[in-house]
Amino acid sequence: MDSENISNGVVSSPHYLATQVGVNVLVDGGNAFDAAVGISLAIGVVQPYHSGIGGGGSITFLSKKGLTGCYQGRGSAPASLDRARFLDDDGLPDYVAARSGPVACVVPSLVQTLKMMHHDYGILGWKRIVESVVPLASEGFLADSFLAMRSGDADARRKIDSHKSSDLFADVVHEGHHILQPEMATSLGRIAADHNDVRNGSIAQALSGLVQQMGGVLSLADLEDYQPFKQQLVEGKYRQWRILAPATPTIGALQVLLSLQILQKFQLSDCLYGSSQHLHLVAEALKLSFVARGSLDSEGDAVSLGEYDKAVQMAECIKNDRALDVDRAYEQYDNESCTSHFSVADHEGNVVSQTQTIGGIFGSGVIDPVSGIVINNLIGDFSLRKGDVTTQGIRYGNYNLCAPCLEPASSQSPIIAINQNDGQVLAVGAAGGPKIVSAVVQALVNFIDFGLGIKASVDAPRLHCHGQQVEVESGISLGAQSQLRDMGHDVVMEERIALLQMIYKSASGWEGASDPRGPGRASVLIEEDGHIVTRDFGYSNTQV
Repeated sequence: MDSENISNGVVSSPHYLATQVGVNVLVDGGNAFDAAVGISLAIGVVQPYHSGIGGGGSITFLSKKGLTGCYQGRGSAPASLDRARFLDDDGLPDYVAARSGPVACVVPSLVQTLKMMHHDYGILGWKRIVESVVPLASEGFLADSFLAMRSGDADARRKIDSHKSSDLFADVVHEGHHILQPEMATSLGRIAADHNDVRNGSIAQALSGLVQQMGGVLSLADLEDYQPFKQQLVEGKYRQWRILAPATPTIGALQVLLSLQILQKFQLSDCLYGSSQHLHLVAEALKLSFVARGSLDSEGDAVSLGEYDKAVQMAECIKNDRALDVDRAYEQYDNESCTSHFSVADHEGNVVSQTQTIGGIFGSGVIDPVSGIVINNLIGDFSLRKGDVTTQGIRYGNYNLCAPCLEPASSQSPIIAINQNDGQVLAVGAAGGPKIVSAVVQALVNFIDFGLGIKASVDAPRLHCHGQQVEVESGISLGAQSQLRDMGHDVVMEERIALLQMIYKSASGWEGASDPRGPGRASVLIEEDGHIVTRDFGYSNTQV
């Protein structure tokens, strides 16, 4: 890359229109934190089935001054929620109620979290940024194939059809349909004028009023009292890289640390990439990390999940030629998990790695007809009893039991990595419930151990292991699959394992990669002849 054409910013998001919003904010003079606000809200408009104002998220950052941290806005269970509400007369849990309908939601917290970040680091006006998102809702966009697929999902249709709270998405969307969301446009306008509208204004009244009218317990006081918080990152080391991860309740990020530190004991670069030996070691490290997660009994256990000494002990259990047998209690289960991740950086060196969610596909299935907001179903991420499998397909010990005002554990893994030798920076994260952990670990291993480059690291076929079963994508060779079976792995095919977004800064500037498994796009900003232009990589809606 020519010196006069050095890249000075990048956006990688799960939807090409959200990426464009982020690019526009950067070109308009905003920094990465400003762009993150625009991208985050735009995703809620164009991918309302995965995340949005009705949910929450985690924002990992690196500032131009080298400061790091995480803004946590997962959302807490309403103060009046009683876990007994989800138990039948025999004391058996009803996870259907925890994933669908008005009692399934935690406090929506995304806007409050974005505002906290913007207050600390943003340079453009809040109103200006939020208003830049409004046209996506007011003027609309053409539905992509992913929106069409998600709107026709059987579980999403059951939730939406059973609650019938709004005409929005009441019918299956088809690719190419013009999607208008006038109620969302109005809500964004109100948030632009006053972010507190979602705490104690008209939007808060609409959300809490609808939920209570339908039999839920979310109150105006819950919305007004909720406070996102800022935390220090947990640091681990993998090869020559510092791996920076948020702490609880983002258990997935701590799992990434644990898995990498288990793999630190093996020289993966000596393996042939894509070989059964390479895949076996990755699968075993992931398996052990899920067993450790499934054994958590306390906040102290959770906080220490990614510790190096624990990883060393687990690594000693791995056999080079045989899969470990684990208790069937830790096996994976089908789960519906929908999340959005994006990464953005600017020319000054500010970096944001953000994951956000409303839980399952179209959240609780409750859509507010006044505000146009899809309400989350994140109560299902709690355990209703010790040892139960959550709607994420995750088992815990006494940790993560549902209780008022607590935040559920999350598989979100918004990671930032810094090369100790030369200062190179990576930001990576994914969507996909527990499979987020597998995808992020493999992206980092692909890049760091095998030198695949950022695009190849994201595009490469993946596996997921969280028990005896190993899910593999079709790009993994049949020979490697056969050898994995010979080692004792129960290998099954999976069409898609998570959706990754990744950015990377080297001496030549920024690069970005958006997962080809979804409608995302990575755009690199380059200055040419005094003008900012973009190089775009990823999805293009041919119907536009």
